[in-house]
Amino acid sequence: MRTLASSPLQKSANRTARTPEAGKARLTEPLRVCGSERFLHPTMILRKKLSYLWTLGLCLVASKSPPKVPSIKDDTFIEECLRFHNEARSNVSPPAADMKYMSWDEALAKTAEAWAKKCKFSHNSCSSKLYECHPTFQYAGENLWLGPLTISAAKFAIDMWYDERKFYDFNTKSCSKICGHYTQVAWADSYKVGCAFAICPNFGSPDSALFVCNYAPAIQIAAISCLN
Repeated sequence: MRTLASSPLQKSANRTARTPEAGKARLTEPLRVCGSERFLHPTMILRKKLSYLWTLGLCLVASKSPPKVPSIKDDTFIEECLRFHNEARSNVSPPAADMKYMSWDEALAKTAEAWAKKCKFSHNSCSSKLYECHPTFQYAGENLWLGPLTISAAKFAIDMWYDERKFYDFNTKSCSKICGHYTQVAWADSYKVGCAFAICPNFGSPDSALFVCNYAPAIQIAAISCLN
């Protein structure tokens, strides 16, 4: 490491900096700026250091990358959504004799994405209108989830929906509390799904995300008592 020696000019500057002309406040501590030395009052040094720390803090906040929303065409995202749904469906109890395997549907995913981007925590009105959510299926079912966008958000959302099974009575086909998300995930006749995320800072956080999944054919609401 190279040592920087003081030049005669610097020594002269040091002597000048310590004269009473600065208003009796003793000027000490050199502040290096771009290779040069300037002698400042300790108060000025403190202010500059605080200003530097403040600027650094702002830079760190600004440099934090916003959450990345997975594309509805991303193979990994699609695979995860399908796997989480099919795993949940395979675990229903008692097991369904005619449980269909779910596959991805691009049209349902586009509908989910368009609705998610509206950042409204309410159901899409198209789900109750003929062929409004999908060009082929009459109706589409829908599940919503709101929370922070993380790499495991999709699994967390689907697990929460599936966890409502504790409120569903298979014998009476009824719900003691909200369990409509579970019944849609577990509905044996639904075999198409499309999901999407959207960042919705209006829900209180920069990483707040709305997760929407649409299903077809939709669950037959009349078959479930007290469905929420």
